[in-house]
Amino acid sequence: MLKLIAMIRQHIFFTLAFLLATPTLKGQNQKLDSVIIIPVAKYDSVSRLHRQVFGENYRKDYARPVKVPVIRLSEIAGGLTAIQAGGGNQSKTLRLIDAAGKEWTLRSVKKFPAVLLPLPLRETFLLDILEDNMSAQYPFGALVVPVLAKVVGIPHTNPLIGVVEGDIGLGIFAKDFVNTLCLLEEREPMGKSDNTAKMLDQVANSNRYRIDWQTYLKAKALDVLLGDWDRHEDQWRWAMEEKTDGIQYIPVPRDRDQVFYRSDGIVQRLAQSSWLLPMMQGYERDIRNINWFLWEGRNLNSQIFSGVSQLEWKNTIKEFCAVVTDSLLSQALLKLPDPTDPVIKAKILTQMRKRRDALPDLMDQYYFFLNKTVDVPLSDQDELVSLVEKGNGYMQLDISRAGAGKAGSKLILQRELDPAITKELRIFLRAGNDSVFMESLNSKIKVRLVGGEDIKDVKLKWKGKPLIYYGKPQDRIDSFHNKLRTKLSTDTANFTYYATNLYSRKLTLANVGFNVDDGAMVGISHRFTVQGFRKQPFASIHSLSALYAWNTSAFSLHYLGEWMNSVGNHDLLIDLDVNAPNNTRNYFGSGNESVFDRESSPLSFYRARFNLYTFKALIRNRWGANNITFGPLFQNFHYSGSKNIGKFIERYLAGDNSGIQISQNSFQAGAALQLMIDNRDKVVLTQSGTLLKSSLELLTGFGQNARRVGVVNSEFTFFFKLNEKGSMVFSNRLGGGFSAGKPEFFQLPYLGGTDNLTGYRKFRFAGDYSAFNNAEIRIRIGSFLNYILPGEFGFNAMHDFGRVWKRGEHSERVHHGFGAGLYFAPASYARINLTAGYSKEGFYPTLTLKSQL
Repeated sequence: MLKLIAMIRQHIFFTLAFLLATPTLKGQNQKLDSVIIIPVAKYDSVSRLHRQVFGENYRKDYARPVKVPVIRLSEIAGGLTAIQAGGGNQSKTLRLIDAAGKEWTLRSVKKFPAVLLPLPLRETFLLDILEDNMSAQYPFGALVVPVLAKVVGIPHTNPLIGVVEGDIGLGIFAKDFVNTLCLLEEREPMGKSDNTAKMLDQVANSNRYRIDWQTYLKAKALDVLLGDWDRHEDQWRWAMEEKTDGIQYIPVPRDRDQVFYRSDGIVQRLAQSSWLLPMMQGYERDIRNINWFLWEGRNLNSQIFSGVSQLEWKNTIKEFCAVVTDSLLSQALLKLPDPTDPVIKAKILTQMRKRRDALPDLMDQYYFFLNKTVDVPLSDQDELVSLVEKGNGYMQLDISRAGAGKAGSKLILQRELDPAITKELRIFLRAGNDSVFMESLNSKIKVRLVGGEDIKDVKLKWKGKPLIYYGKPQDRIDSFHNKLRTKLSTDTANFTYYATNLYSRKLTLANVGFNVDDGAMVGISHRFTVQGFRKQPFASIHSLSALYAWNTSAFSLHYLGEWMNSVGNHDLLIDLDVNAPNNTRNYFGSGNESVFDRESSPLSFYRARFNLYTFKALIRNRWGANNITFGPLFQNFHYSGSKNIGKFIERYLAGDNSGIQISQNSFQAGAALQLMIDNRDKVVLTQSGTLLKSSLELLTGFGQNARRVGVVNSEFTFFFKLNEKGSMVFSNRLGGGFSAGKPEFFQLPYLGGTDNLTGYRKFRFAGDYSAFNNAEIRIRIGSFLNYILPGEFGFNAMHDFGRVWKRGEHSERVHHGFGAGLYFAPASYARINLTAGYSKEGFYPTLTLKSQL
């Protein structure tokens, strides 16, 4: 009974709140300055399980009645008039202009993420999930910013969050904004300003432009304090201030939608792994990685902070923290509308204090990260560059405007570089007739000097780590020592400026699969990607995976390391495969009509046990998406007769039916050659194009079991869209292989399983030659796009046929297999297939994952 009374009271309260809000918004005779409104009640009407999976977030705050002002456009700044609607984002946005010609922005507090979904999916449950995730954004967080920004000296807008009343100024846009909760703010609070792209162009074109790094650093500190991780380049305007020696750009942050962002659900936590969305670190807990938190501003940060010393950095953060007092934080939170949940407010205040106290250490960590590799891009005008080693091992860098002698020069940048912090310095001269002088007797810092258009005059007295110069053949280079390496070319790619990517990524995933031969397969895979100078898409990548097959107790380990452009313009690859212990392979004998007697013999009878170790050191030459790879190959094979007693392979060989022998132990060495011609539009979920893959391995053995063998495999696949949208795709793969010499049984060409013959056991047919054809139709059922997990899912059907040839055998039989299943491709990183294969030998379900990671 008490519960029923409480529900009735709650219903009456919400009804009264709605009635209070509605008359004011309808513009009745008695105007009110404020109304009570419930922002988004449905966010709080979810189950406990839903909250655990997708987060508690700010559901209570969205569902609680709050008092907000009424926004009357005609009464603000002499009257605001709508001039155009915004597009392409998740908020309904409107640009307005006041009587003085100043622009304003009006955008809805409620997000409309339907724009992230394809039209066919906007009526599905996926839209509900996306909309629900918006509850992670605090609806009134932007209101606390002006109080803090004013005290620390950061330009800011003055947002007003309220309910929009019907007004003639809305014009044709009234239906989208009347009676809705919106945020209104000035578009350019400091007057005329540039966007980030134009600002960077101006700085690159002329050395009279510079950026106010101190204000920008304080703005970064404020981002950390408020948990505002989404500070990409479009989130800034740049006001211009005339100085005696040029023009200074002052940063003006805007669009504070992510202030106090929470991410306490299972889905959000998974998304924050370093390979996907590590920058989305919620306000409900401490920052775990400051480097990733500031990832969105990576390109700006590396350029703007290139001239900042550690002392200047520390002092700026110290000044910031000194003025952000407990009373100031409490004062800022008073700007939140009434009644704000006191528990939520207390949690926010506690986290603000903790982050302020942690700022010196956090920003110090980021300084070390940012300055490990320092980019110094110059302008397209003439400059003087001096880099000289000092007595304490530091490097002194001075950059000045070139003029008529010393009197005409003006210092642009001056800083010391500490070799304990900075390991590499990259100076980009860009265009202009620049003069460079560099001197060092024992440089501990690696230096790259990158030229540009026009003529460069470079004088070097350099020892220590080699200095690398990227320029043109006509540049004037005067070097007194031999510690100079040059890369000279008229190709502009040799001296174009690219912002340094400092972020190496790591990914650890469960490695799982299933097929009827191996049973459930479980393991782990790890991938680590390292960035480097002009190494695209990475400098090196290291992949390690381990897998255990439940049915056979077999282990496998695979490592692949790739170093881009490490051997001249070629890549180095190290490929290691360990199939041990208990490595198991089906062997039904050689020949196109080999027998699988399921009635009288279990599958274990056909399983051969052996250990195999393969090592390749390869050189890869890439052009576009194509490559050719070659290098030495080493293989060690161990066959244990004791583990194969009574198995088919022992009886088969004893009958001398194979034409091959099996060594107890063998070591082979030789060469591998691989060719790939890739014209696909994309790696995962290919819609059009072709792919050719061919390989050749030549091996010779050592010792008494020495034998020579050659193995060739090749396949060609084409993809064709069956409709304009690409939701139906047909693909066909034609392939085959052969072995020559005296191969071990595992070196023969095989057919079977998901590799090339659906509906059959893995390695079902072995011979001297093989040929197969795989046809597949893929039909997309749906796709979705959101920042948690974009992807596509659908249905596929396939038909495979193929056969093998054994010398001396006469067979005309062709083996056919059919299959159908479902697929899911998350984030276009991988394709997960659940397939049912069928042939005259039975029904074989499989679960596979093919990844481009």
